[in-house]
Amino acid sequence: MSLTPSIPRPIERSLKGTPHLLEVLDCESPLRPLARRSLAGADEVVLGRGEAVTREGRTLRVGLPDRWMSVAHARLRREGESWRAEDLGSTNGTFVNGERTPRATLRSGDRLGIGRVELTVDLVN
Repeated sequence: MSLTPSIPRPIERSLKGTPHLLEVLDCESPLRPLARRSLAGADEVVLGRGEAVTREGRTLRVGLPDRWMSVAHARLRREGESWRAEDLGSTNGTFVNGERTPRATLRSGDRLGIGRVELTVDLVN
């Protein structure tokens, strides 16, 4: 079975200008279909272990099926035109571009590692 179907595709022209969070790799389940989540209308994204994706007002909660992740592992928060990643006291830490960090301002294309899942952010405005 090829991993090719799980590689994120370029963002379609109609989605450009909208920030997105893209799953790049799930080391625990490399054949699991990966998702692209629009951050349009969200001011906060809470990432953690789980299966569901819910929206409560301007907060998007994204559950990822990863036993290495804390239930509430990390938060992305909009600050003006930028986004900031923050570890929520997880056991295994949050990594931005391979470096463990309690918090970091994100740029488009940055890699976010939580648990055994790698994500990337597309913040093109």
